Amino acid sequence: MRLGALELPPDRPVRLWVADLDAARPAARHPAGLELAGVRPVCPVHPRYEWAYVYGAAEVGGQARVEFLYSPTVTLEHSETFLQQLGGREPGATHVVIWDQAGFHPQDGAAGLPDNVRLLPLPSYSPELNPIEGLWDQLKDYLCNKVFASLQALQEAITDFLRPFWENPERVRDLIGQGWFDEADFIASRDSF
Repeated sequence: MRLGALELPPDRPVRLWVADLDAARPAARHPAGLELAGVRPVCPVHPRYEWAYVYGAAEVGGQARVEFLYSPTVTLEHSETFLQQLGGREPGATHVVIWDQAGFHPQDGAAGLPDNVRLLPLPSYSPELNPIEGLWDQLKDYLCNKVFASLQALQEAITDFLRPFWENPERVRDLIGQGWFDEADFIASRDSF
C-alpha cells in the first residue's frame, strides 16, 4: 500500500512509526556461533512454558520516541490495545504505523482502531525491512545465557534494557539508521509515495 492511498488529513501532523513485537521467556537461550569448534556450549536452563511479549514502536524522525507494551499473549485485541496506546500519545496527530502482516495485527481501517492510527503493511516475509527488528536482536543478545526466576524478573530486565531508548532519542535514531527519511521530508512529500 502506498502512503498516498491512506488519504491522510492535511490539517494534522503525521507521525511515522515502525512497530513489531518480540517474545521472551524466563529460560535462557544460547547465542549461536559463540562456541569454539568441538566444544559443547554450556548455558543455564530452567525449562518452562511461560512467555511474555513486548510490543514496540519507534518513531521515524520527529522526536524519535518509542512506545512499549507488555502483553501476556498476542491476539488481535492486544495489538489493538497497543495501537490505542500509540494513538493516545498525541491525539491531535495522525500516526502511521508500518508493521508486518501477522494474523494478530489488524488491517488498516479495522474496527477497534483509533481514528488517528493508520496502518501500512510490510511485504510478506520481509522482517529485514523493519528497523525495530534490530532492537529485538539487541534485546535477545542482552538476555542470552540468563535465567530469570519469574516473568516479573524478566520484564524488569527487559525494562532496564529498553529504558535508554525512551530516555535518549539518539539511541532511537541510531536504531532506525540513516536510510530512513526525516519527518520533514515525510510530511512534505507524503502524497508522492
